[in-house]
Amino acid sequence: MNLADTADIVGIVRDVVFLFLLLVVLLVVFILYRKISAVLDAAKRTFRDAEEVMSAVSNVVKPVSAGSGAAFGVGKVLSFLFRRARGRRS
Repeated sequence: MNLADTADIVGIVRDVVFLFLLLVVLLVVFILYRKISAVLDAAKRTFRDAEEVMSAVSNVVKPVSAGSGAAFGVGKVLSFLFRRARGRRS
């Protein structure tokens, strides 16, 4: 066995190790892609559900807030009138 044969064997072993490492990296990237894809899908579903909840809450809050604005206005008018009436008695 001469030096050329040893170099060929080392080259072949190096190439086999390189191909094995390439397959391992490819497998890790594929597994990470699947996990990240699952997390992104879960986040997308969560945001969609949150959007539906906010839409439902918005449909309930808009009429209530309009009513509370009217009640606030009526309260201010009544407060003004009662203060004026109380001021006349004194």
